[in-house]
Amino acid sequence: MVPRLAVSGRGSSLLLAAALSSLLGPSRLYAEEPRPQATLAVEGRMIESVAFSPDGKTLVAGGGREPGSSAYIWVWDIAARKEIHALTGHRDYVYCVAFSPDGTKIASASADKNVRLWHADSGTEQWVLEGHTDWAQFVAFSPDGKTLASTANDGTVKLWDLDSGKEKASLKGHGKNVTAVAYSPDGKTLVSGGTDATLRLWNAATGQPGPVCRGHLGSVFSVAFSRDGKSVASGSKDASVRLWCVATGAEVACFQRHTDFVNTVTFSPDDKLLASGSYDGMIILWNMPAGKTARLLKGHKTSVTCLAFAPDGKTLASAGLDGSVRLWSVDALK
Repeated sequence: MVPRLAVSGRGSSLLLAAALSSLLGPSRLYAEEPRPQATLAVEGRMIESVAFSPDGKTLVAGGGREPGSSAYIWVWDIAARKEIHALTGHRDYVYCVAFSPDGTKIASASADKNVRLWHADSGTEQWVLEGHTDWAQFVAFSPDGKTLASTANDGTVKLWDLDSGKEKASLKGHGKNVTAVAYSPDGKTLVSGGTDATLRLWNAATGQPGPVCRGHLGSVFSVAFSRDGKSVASGSKDASVRLWCVATGAEVACFQRHTDFVNTVTFSPDDKLLASGSYDGMIILWNMPAGKTARLLKGHKTSVTCLAFAPDGKTLASAGLDGSVRLWSVDALK
């Protein structure tokens, strides 16, 4: 049975405005304490990952009850505030979901060890990408949409040709669980993060290893390229957010305000903000490049697992183990 989607907010017109983003302006509410403009909730489920479609009209979220049990992927029409599809096929908890750059495909990674590719419009399955030997943790599309990178607890980053569904390469270096991966905006570089507390940079075309970023004191749970491709941000079990130089792998900055694991980091489309979410239930917006705290966002009852900016940068979506996706007006937070 597909779980029932509940939507809450301060009136339908306000919810619609928040979801569309473009209709929102500064709000006096944020003069006191920022609050989400809308909340999409799935009762009895945990949400691990969320992503916007390239046109900003659709959200996909993945999760389940807990690893070792049910798997769920939901696709939501933001403006209509309703579920479009529930993608079924995975046999275990879904750790990551992502839209292709053209918005026609959705990729997912699951504790069932498989990566799946779905048609976004119909919700039907295109490929089951088999090859990982342990929980699949993360997926990322190349900017041209022709290749999918996936990571797993088997210590590998795999690259898949999406025309054939065949494995192109398997990158090894972390030695332990690989928890995150991202492509640079130009598609030339990959960055991965793992439980060995390192980030590793790779030549995306050849698979050759590049600089290794060392400095975190615990597992790296999230990595993200800046939009100019010059920096990588990371979030870690050591409760820190760090910035790294892509060219050299050197640490540029370390931001410390979270009190628990940092599960997710992402840059705004204009690179002016870096958002981080933590097991402490907090979302922090950092002004870039200074790294000063711009806002603290409270709303999730437990761990914040994933953050995603809408393509126009006007909305931030946050997902949590409390089973909710919250939509925040970025304009109102400035």
